Amino acid sequence: MHLQSPLRLLSTSRRAFPHAANLGKKLVQGEDMKDGGVVFAPASAATLSAPEPGMQRQVLAYNQKVMLVRHHFSKGWKGESHSHPHEQLVYVVTGRILFTGGGRVIEMRSGESIVVEGDVEHQATALEDSEVLDVFVPCRRDYLQCEPHDGD
Repeated sequence: MHLQSPLRLLSTSRRAFPHAANLGKKLVQGEDMKDGGVVFAPASAATLSAPEPGMQRQVLAYNQKVMLVRHHFSKGWKGESHSHPHEQLVYVVTGRILFTGGGRVIEMRSGESIVVEGDVEHQATALEDSEVLDVFVPCRRDYLQCEPHDGD
């Protein structure tokens, strides 16, 4: 594998990451969460949303430059093929997904990760119930727009 490829598969250590169950709480980016250049996002403040059947999304810590997102995919979930200008790092916490992108098909298991460069068409399918962490650079404003607004 060469570094010029839009996809780089990395092996990482296995670790557990508990599944979130706090529906309807909005993550508020404000002075109470940012201090001294550090943005703290307590799990109790992050909203869990279901943007499509078989997928749950939780936007965790973010600023204008970077965003951390936790996804839970139910077995059989198949995402639409898509691209976006953001760099994306995908880390499979638990489960197994089939990743397709950049002319490659990769079965990813717990503890494995991949980097997808911006504007690369890609898609994922959950081969079993899976929890995935995604890091986006820069922040995905479209994910913030789908967060529920206070009072809605």
